[in-house]
Amino acid sequence: MKRLLLSCLMALGTVLVARAQTDTAYGDYLGKYKFPDGSVVPEVEVLLETGTLMMNSPAGNSQLTRESGDRFTIVNFNGTADFKRSDSTKKVFAVHIEAMGYILDGTKDTSTNTWSWSLVITDEKLWADKRK
Repeated sequence: MKRLLLSCLMALGTVLVARAQTDTAYGDYLGKYKFPDGSVVPEVEVLLETGTLMMNSPAGNSQLTRESGDRFTIVNFNGTADFKRSDSTKKVFAVHIEAMGYILDGTKDTSTNTWSWSLVITDEKLWADKRK
């Protein structure tokens, strides 16, 4: 029983480490980017879907593939997304998009948190006590 538990914990740890490495590779880009009023698209959200960096908007969704540095190709819209970093903190704060003949400059919405981690540990006795 102890070996099974240890094996499960090791497998969970391996999965979490692999996920953390994937997330940190793109973590700076994740979030919502707001565009000025009257823009063709009011906002886009950059997120990870099964390890793939995606850009979702009311106009549609597309995979992002890295060209170099902070420049990505917006695959479904034949465009590019250039993420801008602060000189002092090196954090991504804006995006410049050129796609389908449109040019959009948006700022990262820092009021929302795109990261959510939770770990649920259940104890059979605890659940049994709560059902009584």
